[in-house]
Amino acid sequence: MQNLAEVWKSYYKSSSSKDGSPRAQALLALSDVWTERTYPSKQEYWKYVPFSSLARANYILANNEKVNRIGLSESGVLSIEINSFDGASIEVGDLPKGVSVLCPRDLVNKEGVWTHWGFESSTDPFVQSLRSFWEMGFILVIDEEVVLDQPIQLTYQLDSYVNQNVLAPFQIKVVVGKRARVEWLNHTQAEKFMGFANTMLSVELGEGSHFEYCGKEWGGQGSQIMAHLHCLGRKDSNFLATDVTFSGLWSRHNVRSDLLGKGAQSQLRGVYLSHKNHFCDHHTEIRHAQANTQSEQVYKGILNDQTRAVFNGKVFIAPGAKGSHSQQLNKNLVLSNAAEIDTKPELQIYNDDVKATHGATIGQIDPEQVFYLQSRGLSKEVSWKMLSRAFVHDLFESVSQNQQDFLHEDLDRGLAEVLGGQNGL
Repeated sequence: MQNLAEVWKSYYKSSSSKDGSPRAQALLALSDVWTERTYPSKQEYWKYVPFSSLARANYILANNEKVNRIGLSESGVLSIEINSFDGASIEVGDLPKGVSVLCPRDLVNKEGVWTHWGFESSTDPFVQSLRSFWEMGFILVIDEEVVLDQPIQLTYQLDSYVNQNVLAPFQIKVVVGKRARVEWLNHTQAEKFMGFANTMLSVELGEGSHFEYCGKEWGGQGSQIMAHLHCLGRKDSNFLATDVTFSGLWSRHNVRSDLLGKGAQSQLRGVYLSHKNHFCDHHTEIRHAQANTQSEQVYKGILNDQTRAVFNGKVFIAPGAKGSHSQQLNKNLVLSNAAEIDTKPELQIYNDDVKATHGATIGQIDPEQVFYLQSRGLSKEVSWKMLSRAFVHDLFESVSQNQQDFLHEDLDRGLAEVLGGQNGL
């Protein structure tokens, strides 16, 4: 087994990339990321992240006989199953009209360099690592004016790697044509996973297009997950993202929305449930680049035991983005004196003709409310669960029925697990 630096070095040596190519340079640079001298945690962006266990753990590159599949199910749903993270090809079945799949190996230029993911300029070391493993992913293209009747369902089957310290990188790019409409259900199953997963979903929205994302992540006591969600919105596009995280040992979500066209809108909603000694981190960034763009962010967390959580929400409004509106709110329910939350709403505004608000709260369950419910015959356990569910319930009132069904049972189970560690229940 190797640590992360050694994994990237060995992957570089075994690849066919020529010395000096962007891919080779990225691989060699990443081998130095995990030295004490270049720890990302020395930067503000990574300030609270405990990197030591991640950097010093031993990993192997994912290698199994499973395959990845994409195609229509018997019920007519476009299903994507990601079972392999070793660069295996994707089995493509029947697809809805107006939907196509492009594989990286078919799109490499004459110099053998892949340049299609669109985040080559990022300085994030985890994004750079995805660039290095460029062949592990695919591009999904939705043609102009295509309206999918059923949601696309993606499942990352990380639990297929049991008792293995696996490095699992994967990336998907979705290109949505003008006036197309897509609903996306994203499930990361990692309760038994013991490795480090690094995934990216990047979305490019054409003019007037609509993309609804709903994700749930189930982590486990040994899972370490880095998830990136990035959307580029053109004129009058609409991006809605709802994300529920049942945190494992180590979880970091980076969500970024770039409003590049006039009238573009972005709405981010998130719930994170964390307990035991787990670490859960959400970083969001919305950039208003054009006039009359709108954004909203609401994230809520429920924390118990010795967990530590981080929320950092950034809004950037460019000088030319007059008439833009932005709202941001982070609320946290802390159930244990040992739990900790670091929350940092952040506004960078360079235009006076805008409306922007932000706020953050940290609190506990009101004992008077618990007493009232108990006086009506409910147990303390049921009272706490009802109040905790009510705390996050409003975030799901406006999502589609597909998304409510997708989240309902897991949300109840997640609340039961987090509340189970509360003393006296």
